[in-house]
Amino acid sequence: FNRIIMAYSVGFVGFGNLAKRLYAGFSPLFKQENVSVLYAEKFPLNPPISDLKLVNLTELLTQSDIIILAIKPHQLTEILDELNTVNWDQKCLVSLLAGKSLSTISSKINNITHLIRVMPNTSAEFSQSMTVYSNLESTADIYLQRIDKLFNSVGTCLKTDDSKMDLCTALFGSGPAFFYEFLAGMQSFMSKQGFDETMSRTMINQLILGIATSVNNRSDSINTLIKEIKSPNGTTQAGLEKMTELNLSSLLENVFIAAKNRAKELSDE
Repeated sequence: FNRIIMAYSVGFVGFGNLAKRLYAGFSPLFKQENVSVLYAEKFPLNPPISDLKLVNLTELLTQSDIIILAIKPHQLTEILDELNTVNWDQKCLVSLLAGKSLSTISSKINNITHLIRVMPNTSAEFSQSMTVYSNLESTADIYLQRIDKLFNSVGTCLKTDDSKMDLCTALFGSGPAFFYEFLAGMQSFMSKQGFDETMSRTMINQLILGIATSVNNRSDSINTLIKEIKSPNGTTQAGLEKMTELNLSSLLENVFIAAKNRAKELSDE
């Protein structure tokens, strides 16, 4: 593995929203380590993306040391023939495919040795992704170290068992969209109360930034942080009681379970 230790290349198979956000976050490290980056798309963008080499899939699989699958889960079957021509002894496959387990992928690709399943999110663009990954036991340490460094450069990256990856997909891959939906509802409510869009967005942004900063910098439990704001018979208590009445925690749990179950369905399809 001397070649990949000294210099290596990364190929993105597919370059949709998540891949674009990852590339934006990875770029400083790529430039620092002189990593060459290729991408292949079924329907190439015109013109090609600056600083990226647009190639066909066969060329990408030949030239890349680390191959990142950033396609839709159902598209895996469309490229299996090409993936099965690769000598995986000297290359690592990194899958971003929601719901596709290590066992599912490895059962479809002949002699896959180095395989890592990763679930980041679009906050990687601003180096704030919560990324979780699992890997085949046969995956060489050099690839694990490389992926760990890459994804820690765009936030926090932690390893888990593959059996927990569907849940992590729901929590951390899809999770931002659920929070955005909550914020959209909050902004809609403020609009009904007479706030203009720019003002409401500024206020909500600062609220979320303050909450995230507090949680990140204090070791207190979440319940302690709530108690510091809540006073007996006050406005906060009234709102929290309505949350309890609406069983908000159960609603949130059902949201994550629905996303997790869909990930499982994707693996079975």
